[in-house]
Amino acid sequence: MAIYQKKSTGGFSSEGTPHYCGDNQRLIEIDELSSMLGVSKNTLYDWCAVKKIPHIKLGKFLRFKAADIESWLEAKRVIAKQV
Repeated sequence: MAIYQKKSTGGFSSEGTPHYCGDNQRLIEIDELSSMLGVSKNTLYDWCAVKKIPHIKLGKFLRFKAADIESWLEAKRVIAKQV
């Protein structure tokens, strides 16, 4: 899995650093998100197809903005009732 960082001069370098776009918002690849969430890549592809999860489509590639995924997960959180 190649990871790129946008250089200040434009272009990209492959130096083991995360993907970035715009205001240094980290972009996550589907393999990493699949592992993080414990779901298959096929499930993520299905969720993207029905717009169930926020994503960015770069040609044929899917990327996920870390901040968007954190917000999405926070919205899914269920608070336990006090008994």
